[in-house]
Amino acid sequence: MNIVFGFIGEQASNRFLRLAEAYERLFSTDQHLNNVISPDNHAAFAISQPGGFFPISGPVLDINENLLLMLNGYFWYHDHFPLTIKEAANQLVQAGKEIRRTNQLEMTETDGGVFNLFLYDILKKKLTIVGDYSGLMPLYFYKSNQGFFFSSHIRILSYVLSPAIDRVGVIERVSYHYTIGRRTVFKDVFQKNVGETVIYELENNTTSFIQPTAYYSRQRFYKNDMEAVEELHHAYISGIKELTRPSLIHGVLLSGGFDTRLVIYGLQKTGASIQSLTFGDPNNFEVRIAGKIARMVNSEHEVYTPIMDCDLTDSRILNLMRLVETVSFPYCESGASLLKKSGSQTISTGFAGETLLGGQGYNLLGSSFSSQNRLIYVLKRMIGCHSSSMSKMTRKTFEDGFLLTDSFHRRLFDRSARFFSDSFLDGHDQEIYSEIRNDIRGELIRYASLNDSLLMFLLERFWYEHHVSKEFGGQERTVGSILPLLTPTVHHSFLSLCTNLPVDRKIDHGIYLRFIKHYFGNLAKIPTSNIPVPINLPDIILWTSRAIRAYIDQKLVKRQISLKSFETRRKGWSNFESWFRRTDFLDKAALFVDYDVFSEKYLTRQIEKWKNWESRIYSGQELLTFITLSKLIK
Repeated sequence: MNIVFGFIGEQASNRFLRLAEAYERLFSTDQHLNNVISPDNHAAFAISQPGGFFPISGPVLDINENLLLMLNGYFWYHDHFPLTIKEAANQLVQAGKEIRRTNQLEMTETDGGVFNLFLYDILKKKLTIVGDYSGLMPLYFYKSNQGFFFSSHIRILSYVLSPAIDRVGVIERVSYHYTIGRRTVFKDVFQKNVGETVIYELENNTTSFIQPTAYYSRQRFYKNDMEAVEELHHAYISGIKELTRPSLIHGVLLSGGFDTRLVIYGLQKTGASIQSLTFGDPNNFEVRIAGKIARMVNSEHEVYTPIMDCDLTDSRILNLMRLVETVSFPYCESGASLLKKSGSQTISTGFAGETLLGGQGYNLLGSSFSSQNRLIYVLKRMIGCHSSSMSKMTRKTFEDGFLLTDSFHRRLFDRSARFFSDSFLDGHDQEIYSEIRNDIRGELIRYASLNDSLLMFLLERFWYEHHVSKEFGGQERTVGSILPLLTPTVHHSFLSLCTNLPVDRKIDHGIYLRFIKHYFGNLAKIPTSNIPVPINLPDIILWTSRAIRAYIDQKLVKRQISLKSFETRRKGWSNFESWFRRTDFLDKAALFVDYDVFSEKYLTRQIEKWKNWESRIYSGQELLTFITLSKLIK
């Protein structure tokens, strides 16, 4: 577990005791808590994190520089590994001096990491918090007349401060599985945005923010797609070489899609030892694909048909809340635990690959882009022509972008209204959504204020920072609580290139497919879970086969619902669908939900449908979100 907390203000040692009490009550762990109080008693830092790439597990006080520093996460410095404690401390102090000078931390091709770095300047009584651009290390904060509280876990702050529930934040979390911008489910408790710098000055009790400018800042132009693909490939392989260690066994939760295949390809290119694991029935199409990939890269591979260790109990929920404060991805914890038991020393994911390279965010938010226009675009792309329809889409105004984003969120909000009790909504639906709209507009304005970014950049950034980082980043945070997490897809150099690629070339995986076809070799001959033909075939065949597959899938779902034999169903439905119905999960789940917030009538009706195979439950994320929020609020 990576847990960090602290306080800036008068009599910091007293406030620290209260925070430490919350830590002890909420997190029963054998990990040692390391803490340091500044000499002026105006800053208290505490951290509990397992050993990983960075050998320092506690705060660092440099009296000569008048700096108190703490790193939650890790830096990587490939050329200097393994770092001694002295070398790591020096790296941390050097980073602190740069932050003191510029309020930011410049990441180059030879360094970076996944982290939040805390710097307290003793002379200036100033706290600066800098994070990397992945958004995988969450941070929450609260400012009052007493000072500035912060923690990686919102439960610590809620325990100490007893804040009121933010009704809009709860509704956002249920409707979208994320809260928008800095808003959280508690009033006056805020979340640090992806990549931004947070500055707190004790003398005037003010908080300010510096927005990241390195990403989604300017569109890069290339003579042709292959020039972009070659640059991407160089950045990706250089980045993954920094992350991998020949002496370590690297674990991968392997699916049949693009993103984990990208990770497997990178690990293979570095000569790393690979272990992989796939959940699912052996006869499932995606499971068979994953097996083929594993054999091709000589990975030690296992398939687990039961979703082990995923029973829903009080202790199980409590453990997941301790780790990452969400029970939405219990199978990720199981997968990471199984890989660790098998000998894996790190775990890698394809986090955000499809969003960064596949244009996923814009496709989802820009739903007005019709299938017909997409087909025309693919056909023109094949013969080297630029699509005028796509050009029009890229030239939409800021207001167009806001309306697209608003429309998407409005549909989900209207759908989720039935999730809540009448007393919780209290007839304020319109007022609540008005606040949500303001949150959306505020985020897009924040992005646009940095530069003259194209609208599609703004939409992509919104999707990445919210849907990808906040929602699905929970998977990475879950596995990262078990094993040191490697995320080559968000290595800063690769991320920077991806975010500034010509956005119209990402639609329908344009550049991504060229990357795969040119470099993947035999891995490109294997279909994906969504494209049932080799992915080195011409784009039009891939596009057509994917469309046919989506149509057939819809028909299969209807057929599966009508089947009576469980074993027949098991082969057609996902492992997760089967698990939810075979265990007593659905019976137990209702016991953990707070009916002051959520509608018992709706949940009872929905659970009966799930039990009887009358509707899809997918990963159960909706229900697990109810449980997570119930536990947070309690």
